[in-house]
Amino acid sequence: MTGLEMLSKFMEVNMHVKNTLMKMAPEATSNYSEETKMKYMDKLWHYTDILKDDFMIINKLYPNLISIEFINKIFNNLNRKIENFSYRYDSVNDFFNKYYADISDKIINDVNENFCAYSMMVGLSNVLQECKTINEILHTIHSYITQTEFVYENTPNIAEKELKSHSEVALKGVLSPLAKLIYDNLADEVKAGYIDILSVNNKQVFIMARDLGHSLTIDISLDDNNNVWVKYYIPKLCNMEMIKNLRGVKKIVNIDDIQGWATGDFHCSLDEFINQFNEFVLGVPTDSDIPRRY
Repeated sequence: MTGLEMLSKFMEVNMHVKNTLMKMAPEATSNYSEETKMKYMDKLWHYTDILKDDFMIINKLYPNLISIEFINKIFNNLNRKIENFSYRYDSVNDFFNKYYADISDKIINDVNENFCAYSMMVGLSNVLQECKTINEILHTIHSYITQTEFVYENTPNIAEKELKSHSEVALKGVLSPLAKLIYDNLADEVKAGYIDILSVNNKQVFIMARDLGHSLTIDISLDDNNNVWVKYYIPKLCNMEMIKNLRGVKKIVNIDDIQGWATGDFHCSLDEFINQFNEFVLGVPTDSDIPRRY
């Protein structure tokens, strides 16, 4: 299996885990009585086994990222928690959030501070050991795979070019209409050291751009209604005012006006996409945008 096929399969499993978590969420009536709680916990047993199977598939795809021992430890602990659930006193909503659905600010911060595209501050296993929920584990693995060079470096180029700004652009993976649209129409003024456009399939493209906010990573997906959804991560602020003006910026964690990170997202129609995309990329600051201090 090629690196691209592994990534495509991982994205399928990633979505299956998310959909399973949605199915597991308690209903309004799940917490009414001991009887409804017992019925819900039976449902939890069933879906927990399905989740374990999904993580075993991830292990087969990437055995060096998540071990069988780690998976067994996590799910053995979950099974003990289910066994010890008190139908009289415990809340199924709290239980589901605490062990399955929540993502803490600490994990989000650890992931964004340590998995920075072209460099990693700590290893994946260090962050995984801090995870307390299924959602945190999935988020950590997904971020490691898509926010680092892990996949990009193992996928050969299918096209290359140089922009007028002398930025080098490589198209990798599947030659999909969405990826070709981005590759053919990327603004010549974009000043990045190197831009990798990784097309997983007709619906999913990842981009990593060196020197834009240190190493900008972008997750682009196309839905069945021809709407494009863009999520991005910027590991270095460089210029706070420019970051604040970016389309869809949602969270800014700043140590100062230069150091820190930002995330955001936006969506638009396919017809509007390339203009909005180029406007966004051109607005991401580089080291040359760092305010001078006299």
